[in-house]
Amino acid sequence: MKRTHSFIACQSLGVRGSMLMLAASVAVAAMVIASISAHAVSQRVKNACKNDYYRHCPSHAIGSPQLRTCMTQAGKRKQLSRRCLRALIDTGEVPRKYLKRRL
Repeated sequence: MKRTHSFIACQSLGVRGSMLMLAASVAVAAMVIASISAHAVSQRVKNACKNDYYRHCPSHAIGSPQLRTCMTQAGKRKQLSRRCLRALIDTGEVPRKYLKRRL
């Protein structure tokens, strides 16, 4: 009888363990997807900021953290084109207050 009880307990723990592993896997996958989408840039921004990229940050890989830093610095120096800035604001990349400061 003890063996049956131990077998059921182990089997139950196995199911719980499997459920915990599944939940952890789903959580990790959700974080990875959120991380990727957080750094994704819309096609509109790519089109609007293409000239700004070539003018200010051509040595950085598209989508890299270094490119984001470079474009941020160009924005702080008020060197981004109005078209690029509008696209960044419209897609939520940059707060609207930055456009007002520029005018």
